[in-house]
Amino acid sequence: MNSSFGSRPALGPIAAAAASARHDWREEQEALTADAVEQFHHGRDLRGLLQECMRNGDRVAVASGSHRAVGLIVELADDLIAVRNVGSGRLDFQLQPGQPFEVIVQERAIGQPGGDEIASGSFRARLLHREASDVESTVGSLLRAEPLDGKLVVGADHVRVVGRGGGETILPLSTVAYVGPRRD
Repeated sequence: MNSSFGSRPALGPIAAAAASARHDWREEQEALTADAVEQFHHGRDLRGLLQECMRNGDRVAVASGSHRAVGLIVELADDLIAVRNVGSGRLDFQLQPGQPFEVIVQERAIGQPGGDEIASGSFRARLLHREASDVESTVGSLLRAEPLDGKLVVGADHVRVVGRGGGETILPLSTVAYVGPRRD
């Protein structure tokens, strides 16, 4: 046995075998964990990933057509992703089959809670909520770069944006990218 400070005695054959078995077990557990993580990521859907971003309070950028907003996800529904942004408030983006959009996670877990007190359940329900509030909104269309401002009148499959001068633009719901508070 070595009496130098900090040195260890040599391992006997049983202790060496136990150490080797522990090492092999650790490697096996790490491989199983890596496999489980891979299975989790491969089985995950977009909604689950976006819900995690919302729960974590991740700052994201949402883009639909030429329209983009940066903020926290505050609501998700089958056809809706709502983002709260410091500059423009809550923007409700419509999600529909065949309409491309992207979400870019800009900053993970910035420490602000996600989610919102309003859980409307659908994009059309958010439009009806905005119409009932009788305030002007900004509407982004997939067909034009410049958004429209005015009061909303929501139909079964369209929305009318009535401007301050009384003129109105009629948009099929399928062309609406987002709706938010009136920009000033």
